[in-house]
Amino acid sequence: PEDFCLYIPKSENLDKREWYRNRARVLRYVKEGLDSEKLKLKTGEKILSKSRKEGLVEKTTIVGEHGNSYESELTKKGEEYLRFFNSFQQAEKTSSHYVIPLESLEELPPRDILESSSVANRSGCARNKIDAVIELDESFASLLGWFVAEGHVRQDSNNKGRFLDLGITSD
Repeated sequence: PEDFCLYIPKSENLDKREWYRNRARVLRYVKEGLDSEKLKLKTGEKILSKSRKEGLVEKTTIVGEHGNSYESELTKKGEEYLRFFNSFQQAEKTSSHYVIPLESLEELPPRDILESSSVANRSGCARNKIDAVIELDESFASLLGWFVAEGHVRQDSNNKGRFLDLGITSD
């Protein structure tokens, strides 16, 4: 539904000192194939080094006449962060979360961000939030099976709540 949002906790610090914007810039340059010397000129040694330590970029081939430069590649994690950046830029910022409407998500966030996030309606009421990542175990699969076989969701007559009915009787 169009009124549901992804709530990413601000504790992820994605906008602290332009963290995500700086990483996205490094990731784009790496994707374009710039070697380390050109990357350092455009982004600074510190951000490039941190991007490697964070597992977003990895060194590949040593280049240059004296072997003083190297080429880099994006890691899978780096590719995920780069793809999600456009969606993140559209996030509304509250005092505790970055809020992104589900309908506007172009890409899912990287797994490490998604695991700390939740999904809720636009009001963001804590009692309505569910974890964005739900592990599929046997008991959850059983619940889904009951719902598919016997269940439905209904709105109460006062439009104050939605209910999950499974049609289970004591017979």
